[in-house]
Amino acid sequence: EAGVPFKLFHMAVSDRNNMITDAQRLADGQFSLVFGGEFGRPYVVEYSTNLEYWAPLATNVVNGLGVLELTDPSATNRSRSFYRVNAP
Repeated sequence: EAGVPFKLFHMAVSDRNNMITDAQRLADGQFSLVFGGEFGRPYVVEYSTNLEYWAPLATNVVNGLGVLELTDPSATNRSRSFYRVNAP
């Protein structure tokens, strides 16, 4: 899109039995991901700008459909972000 700076997002999943099924930058610059996991289990979504230091973005529980949906509104304030999902 003209006038919108390109932002690069990378994701990693630490548990091989789980998977990010959708990830995208939204038109307003926010980042959205959909994660498939084990029902009722909490997962921590973390982000990093440099792959060295990670910060928790949210801790959510997968719903009855086995899905965790998350939007990162702060992604608009970072030039790039890396994401990972961990099961504590």
